[in-house]
Amino acid sequence: MGKDAEKTKKATYSEEFEKFWTIWKRITGRWQGRHVAYRYWKRDRLDSRLDEILAALTNENKARKDSKARNIWMPEWCLASTWLNQKRYKDEPPERDEQEKTRNTQTEHERLKAQMAGWVHERTVAELLEHIKKWPNHKKVIEELRPEMKARLGQ
Repeated sequence: MGKDAEKTKKATYSEEFEKFWTIWKRITGRWQGRHVAYRYWKRDRLDSRLDEILAALTNENKARKDSKARNIWMPEWCLASTWLNQKRYKDEPPERDEQEKTRNTQTEHERLKAQMAGWVHERTVAELLEHIKKWPNHKKVIEELRPEMKARLGQ
């Protein structure tokens, strides 16, 4: 077998790994390192643990989406080879603390209003109007804070 034939030889993966890889690409958007990931898959004999691994992958994806919705930073997805080699499928999803649970009960509008209340009191009307031009979704909050602004300005 020549070098050219070896280069064109296609790697074969187990059916279980193919299922994992298809879901991994869909969830993470990362497709690099398939052959290295398969090396760890074979090393740890993960064919029999496919359901556990897919459940862990789904749980991590759900936790990441939840964190993103709460504006909490999470690192980018690692490569599949790293995820398998470090056995991240055994990781427990992070628990929310009480403060985060409370924070989730507030609506985005309430959070924005609380954040902007102090900011509005430090700005002039001209600055607020300029801000509304840049951030139209803040207009409703600024309108709700208008009575407080008038009282502050003595109007």
